[in-house]
Amino acid sequence: LPEDKCLIFPFPVSPLQHFFNTTKMLFPIDIICVKNGKIIHMEKNVEKGKIMIILPSSNFIIEMNAGIADKNKWVVGMTVYGFDKL
Repeated sequence: LPEDKCLIFPFPVSPLQHFFNTTKMLFPIDIICVKNGKIIHMEKNVEKGKIMIILPSSNFIIEMNAGIADKNKWVVGMTVYGFDKL
């Protein structure tokens, strides 16, 4: 995945939890949970091979290369802009 790109998974109706299986990933990632425009949870440097990661209810899940969240100084509570246009 190019450093300036990410995967965004929208959830118009947010479930109570999200489940992610990382057994087929090719590289470590950061997973960011966004609800109502704010980061509510982060899983950093998630390695291949986790059968299930349980994440809190979110409107969007963002996946990016591991380390990008820290490089860009993303933290829980931070407002994320642009999601209102998706």
